[in-house]
Amino acid sequence: MVLISPNLWTSVSPESSTSAHLYLKAIQQCSIRGELDEQPPVELNSRSRFEEAIWAFRDEFFSQGRDNSRRGVQDEIAERLQLPLMPMYVNCCVTLTMVMLAGVNFFN
Repeated sequence: MVLISPNLWTSVSPESSTSAHLYLKAIQQCSIRGELDEQPPVELNSRSRFEEAIWAFRDEFFSQGRDNSRRGVQDEIAERLQLPLMPMYVNCCVTLTMVMLAGVNFFN
């Protein structure tokens, strides 16, 4: 069950979901490349760190009423899940570059 924050879409409304998706894609790429400890800790309920990150991003927005498009919020989630920040920053840049080279423009 997901609790819904009373701030949702009133005082908290991200300008875009792009940065959250990009950050999650970076976590997924770290996982694929073996840069994450994929042995799920007990507190992750047998979910991978990537799966837990997806859940955490949703919870942060829907339940906590926080703008998960903000890098600070994204980094807090990553630190809570003990994810390495630098490889994710690199993967964010690589993914964004690949998308832009493919001709996708999600900034307009």
